[in-house]
Amino acid sequence: MRTDDLVQVYREHPLFLSLRDPDRLGGRCGRCEFRTRCGGSRARAYAATGDPLAEDPGCVYEPA
Repeated sequence: MRTDDLVQVYREHPLFLSLRDPDRLGGRCGRCEFRTRCGGSRARAYAATGDPLAEDPGCVYEPA
């Protein structure tokens, strides 16, 4: 049975706060000029590296 308020978890948990902060992204995603609009796939980054803030391995775009 769930004991934590889902909205509160989404708004306040450190993981979710970091996922909404494009300046915390790593690799190419962190350097990309579109990171505030795109951000890459956090699910793919996590699946490939174990780090949800790592670069999206499926993105072929090379930032300037």
